[in-house]
Amino acid sequence: MPTGAIRSYMQTGGKHGRALYHPGLKAMVFAGGDWHTTQRQYEDGNGVGSEIWALNVLGDAWTLLRPFCVPGEPSPGRPDTVGWALDLKLDPSDPLRNDPLGRAVMTPGFYFISQGSVPGCGQSEGLGGYTFGFSSKKFTGPDATAGLPPPPSGWGGDTGASYGLVDPVGDEYARVRNGPTLERLNLGKKTWSVQRLSNGNPNWNPVPNRAQLVIDVKGRALYWLDAWSAPRALIKINLSNGAVTSIPLPPQYAPPAGGDHEVYLVFDPGNRVVLVPNNADMGAAPLKGLGIYHVDTGRWEWEAVPAAVTGSVWGFDEGAGALIGIGKRVQPFAYFLYKYAAGPPTSTPSPPPPR
Repeated sequence: MPTGAIRSYMQTGGKHGRALYHPGLKAMVFAGGDWHTTQRQYEDGNGVGSEIWALNVLGDAWTLLRPFCVPGEPSPGRPDTVGWALDLKLDPSDPLRNDPLGRAVMTPGFYFISQGSVPGCGQSEGLGGYTFGFSSKKFTGPDATAGLPPPPSGWGGDTGASYGLVDPVGDEYARVRNGPTLERLNLGKKTWSVQRLSNGNPNWNPVPNRAQLVIDVKGRALYWLDAWSAPRALIKINLSNGAVTSIPLPPQYAPPAGGDHEVYLVFDPGNRVVLVPNNADMGAAPLKGLGIYHVDTGRWEWEAVPAAVTGSVWGFDEGAGALIGIGKRVQPFAYFLYKYAAGPPTSTPSPPPPR
């Protein structure tokens, strides 16, 4: 990571961040979370997720897309845990979806404005769903102003659903909230559908609000981790019929330190594997290992991970073909890359060279 003045996302570590890959920018784009930004005069390290950074992994090049505070502009009110997803559909008939570079969707989660906290820089802050235009580099919102009406039960705050994604085939924004329920917003029609989820056990209470949600677009399925039930499981939701399948995790999997900790998951579409960076405490200690689930065969692998590797934000860079972990909360600060190699384990995550 860079040193000195802030020149990257979570340069000195952090937590609760979110990542997406933008193919047009050829970059990972980061938002959300608790960390120190380029504008320390306005923040205390909490709820600073309106500062947006892009990383070209292949070039190890950082670009600031939006600072934390922009006076006079709309902004989500100190976003912390958020849904953060890429919507690339262009609709000439919809003025909210006409950005040639697309937009990112940001939804609560938890915004510190709900506790009355704002940075005081003169931007117009609110609570609700926002979009971030990649050409304008501006937020639009909240809620209906951005084409994101709240779900029938409201956004739900920190204990509702703090991850989200876009299904480009269904043209939907999806999230799984405590209940558990699957909420799907049709981005064109701007209407929600809600499904109560069941794995056949009437006592099932998986508490998914802190579980990272991923999508297998080709296989038409969502995945997330149920780290609290017995047995602990990878949950698959069939997007075509809503069926739920519980896939037991490998015995090596170690649960998070507590129910308020995030549970990470990443999908590698090229190798068609779900990656489980087994992080027990959101980037403060080494990973317990890396689980690898083959969605087409149902086979698990488990790899050991070097002791230096940890992070609190995980995603997949489709340009580099690699898992990325960032937000390490202990020195030396770094981000880490991992490329899956089929067959017996032949590679492990390693940090980029020092810089």
